[in-house]
Amino acid sequence: MKNTMASDNEFAGPAAEIAAMVKKKNEDYGGSYYKLRERYGPTGFLIRLADKTGRLDELLSGKGKKPVSGETVEDTIKDVMGYCLLELQYRKNEKMPAGTGRKSRPAARNRPKPEAQKSADTGLMTRKLPAAEEKKEEQEVTA
Repeated sequence: MKNTMASDNEFAGPAAEIAAMVKKKNEDYGGSYYKLRERYGPTGFLIRLADKTGRLDELLSGKGKKPVSGETVEDTIKDVMGYCLLELQYRKNEKMPAGTGRKSRPAARNRPKPEAQKSADTGLMTRKLPAAEEKKEEQEVTA
């Protein structure tokens, strides 16, 4: 039986290649993953993985759209690994409690719910905190 265990050296090349790809893409996209993560929390990470696993399903099954710009299964696997690296780095930078998907923050349970308002510019519903809570939240962010 052939030994399929890879040595450390066999992983080093692909790992370095993926790390360099992630660094370049993250710079090209202006750190968009971290912005997405801040806005949507751990759900943002899960959505990105779902996008890529859906793409893998299309590529492996031959169903759906043709590959984008010659995209291969290997390219998509590298993208999945890249999102995992970004998430690990995000968690490291945010000093998140182990095993959680959230930063340590004061509990939001006791805060009043924002009032819904219709935006004059877009017509979309937005939420605005009462003025006193807005100031309190600004102070928490700057603290």
